[in-house]
Amino acid sequence: MFNVGLSELFVIFLIAFLVVGAEDLPKVARWLGRQIKGLRLLIKEIKSEVGWNDLVNDTQGSINHEIKSLKSEFDISSELNQVSETVENTMREIKNL
Repeated sequence: MFNVGLSELFVIFLIAFLVVGAEDLPKVARWLGRQIKGLRLLIKEIKSEVGWNDLVNDTQGSINHEIKSLKSEFDISSELNQVSETVENTMREIKNL
């Protein structure tokens, strides 16, 4: 999520240890964990109220429908098959001459 590697995490932990102290570090970590959990719940609630997931699904469905429509409109496989058959028939006729 934040692209934090092991070395960066160690530096953050070391700075937090020096600033907060050994005794209060677990309390701060618990408080920070609760705040992050609350923020995640708030974001989830906002997304559900705004209908973000519905909007994304509707948009994705519309895009998929348009893509299928364009594929069928620009599908030239039947024309290519007809051309291929015509070429094969012409080649057979040339061989028979």
